[in-house]
This record gives sequence, structure tokens and C-alpha cells, in this order.
Amino acid sequence: MMRIALSIVAVWGLLLAQSAEGAPLRAKDVAASAKWVVHVDFDAMRDSKLGAEVREKCLAAENAQKKLKHFQEDTGVDLTKDMHSVTLYDTRFVEHGGVAIFRAAHIDKKKLVAKLKDKHPDHSTEQHGDVTISTWTEAKGTKHEHHVSGAFFGADAVLFSRDLKQLKAAVDVLSGKADALSTESPLAEEAPKGTFFLVRGVGMDKEKTPFKAAVIRKSKQLSYAFGQDGNTVFAQGLLIAPSADAADKVRHVVEGFRALLQLRFGERDKKWEMLRGLKMAVAGSTIVMEWEGNGDDVAKLIAEHHGKMGQWRDHHTPHGDGPDKKDEQKKGAHRKSAQDDDED
Repeated sequence: MMRIALSIVAVWGLLLAQSAEGAPLRAKDVAASAKWVVHVDFDAMRDSKLGAEVREKCLAAENAQKKLKHFQEDTGVDLTKDMHSVTLYDTRFVEHGGVAIFRAAHIDKKKLVAKLKDKHPDHSTEQHGDVTISTWTEAKGTKHEHHVSGAFFGADAVLFSRDLKQLKAAVDVLSGKADALSTESPLAEEAPKGTFFLVRGVGMDKEKTPFKAAVIRKSKQLSYAFGQDGNTVFAQGLLIAPSADAADKVRHVVEGFRALLQLRFGERDKKWEMLRGLKMAVAGSTIVMEWEGNGDDVAKLIAEHHGKMGQWRDHHTPHGDGPDKKDEQKKGAHRKSAQDDDED
């Protein structure tokens, strides 16, 4: 499920338009025993200047427009304005575990169910209280085959999980039949105004986790928020490391990274200017990092990167009759050369 979170971040630029208010993390949506939570607030993205800039770049492509249109035809949801938020959480630290809760307007339940039946004839349903849960098989017949369960809750929520038992538990939380996060939990702390991407975890030091970085695997608490308030783009991070020595090592790594970028770009470069907004404080085993940047400068940097990526794609993507045209031309030239040799 953590991989899903990364995928969401990768496509967030497609989901930006005008919005009146945000859709922050709801503590009552998350189980009391949750170990980690990821929340993406698409309404807050749409309300940001940075979001408007990214939206303009991403939606300019004809292919993106087609995908958005097909998605709306299949689900009733217009991704540019109807998607409110996605919340992912788990009560364990496992690679493919967790629950995903999508909240959106204009969900066409009949279309979604019909599409599910058409694509997955093996699907089955069962009742859990007033909620109907569907279960089906993904990647059937491959080494990645697995079951997925899904359910609608209320008018605006759709839940998914690979674990049927966990999905039922999530429905119980939303129904008020099981305990949700306490407002005193570190996972439920109020995020900074304008946050549209939030990641939090607790108790990594008490059980086995799939994280590659040892300092995270052994840490007690992790928090990261990214967003925009007015014309200020910000990032805030907190890490309670396993020891004061580990925290000090992290501080040295960050300082070394800053020094490297300073040498790479030079102090007069805009990229280095933005890095000046990074502040870090270490107290015992606790590390707090904050960064602020000018929204216009960040938007300009994103536009430059988008332009370079477009040039790279244009250079590496074959044009004309298809991706195999150049290969076929080469093969044809070799065949003609061989025929000429035979004639000689």
C-alpha cells in the first residue's frame, strides 16, 4: 500500500483545478491502532498557486485529456474537480498491507460495479453490516496474482484493501463500531495550513518494517508535510531517531548534502537560493527540519523541469508510423544489402 502512495504523488498534477476548501486528514477515518498514515488532500492542491501551475502543464497533453475523459465515463468522477482526498493507513508495517480510502464527488456506483463484473467475472460479494463488500482477483495467472476487496461507504467514499479482514475492520471504524485515532495521537496532529501531502509513522522501533534506511527502521516517530500557504511553498519534517548519536549523524548528512549542492550550483543560482530556506534543529534524538520557498520560484523550476522532460521524450520517442519504424527501416536496409550481394 505504501507503493500506492508514491503512485498517487506521481500523478497529483493531473488533479488540479479551483476549489473552495481543503480536505484534511480525518482522524475518525483511521483505526486507533494504526502505525502509519499517508494523506493526499487534492482540494488543497487545487487551492494552491503551485497546483494551478502544474495543472496547466500536465493537462496540456492530449493523452492526459483522453485519460481524464475515459475515467469520468467509467466512474462519473471528474478528476480535475471531484476528487477530494486519499487516505492510506495500516495497523502493521508490511509491504502490501493497508487500507486506501478515496473520497470523491459524483461517484457512479452502478457504472463501477458493472465494470468490475465485466472485468472480473470471478468476483464475489458479501454483506458486512449495511455495507456490501466485493472481492476479486488481480493479475490472475501471474506470479503477482492477489485478491483485492472493495466497498462503497456513504455517498463519497470507496475503500480498497488486499486483506478482506482489514477492510471489514476499516468499515467498522467509519461506522463508529470500532475505535478511531485519538486526537492526541501523533498521527492525528493538525497539519500546517495548506498541506496537501502528509506522511506519518509511529513505533517503527518496536517491530520489523520494510524500510531500507536503518535510521527509519529503528526510529520512534516520523512525520513529513508538504504544501503551500499563500505564495509560500513549505516542507516540514520530524524524526525521533533511535539515539542522539543517530540524530547527529543525520544532521551531518543533511549539512553535507547542502554543501554539495552549493558547490554544484553556486550561491547565485536560484536552486541554491531556495535551499537557503532549509532549517534544521537537533535536540537529543529529535530532528526537526523546515523549508520554505517562494511559490513563483518553485513553479518556475517545475516548468523548466517539465520542459526538459518534454525535450527528452521528443528525442527518445520515435515518430511517424510507430515505435518500430526505425527498426524496420534498418532491417529493410540490411535485407536490401544482402540481396545486392547475392546478385553480385
